Amino acid sequence: MLKHPYSQVKVMTVLGLCALIAPSLLTAEDARVTAVKLSVEVDDSSNCKLSLNATVVTNGRGTVWYNFQGPDGVSFDMGKDGTMPVLSKGGGLGKGVTIKQDIKGEFRLEAAMEGEGGKRGPVVLSNPVPANYTCAGGSSVARPIGGAAATPARQRR
Repeated sequence: MLKHPYSQVKVMTVLGLCALIAPSLLTAEDARVTAVKLSVEVDDSSNCKLSLNATVVTNGRGTVWYNFQGPDGVSFDMGKDGTMPVLSKGGGLGKGVTIKQDIKGEFRLEAAMEGEGGKRGPVVLSNPVPANYTCAGGSSVARPIGGAAATPARQRR
């Protein structure tokens, strides 16, 4: 047992520094997805298109696997799943959606860190986002059904 009071301070300081530094030393195997947030925007400039926007939060670097989910009647531009490198603590991603018919349901996104050999860590599911839209009646712009809220796409310049 250490008797000197400065020895205890030194030990506590070293332990405190280790606790502060440890999260930044996470390996790809230790990194996890901690949160996923999803939103939808109507794309007024395209035929029956929506834009899904997501923020994926992680506690370290690595490769994030993701999978967009939606109701029948939608097609995801360039597939619904994939991977993205994360160089800090998270990132954003988006996906275009084309409506083939009136749709009713919800969009979600699941994400997980992907390790060696494609092994995935715990999967985190986003908030559900209403997917109640029509593109019928000769309209080329998707419109919410039954008061579902949608954010219009930003004006392109």
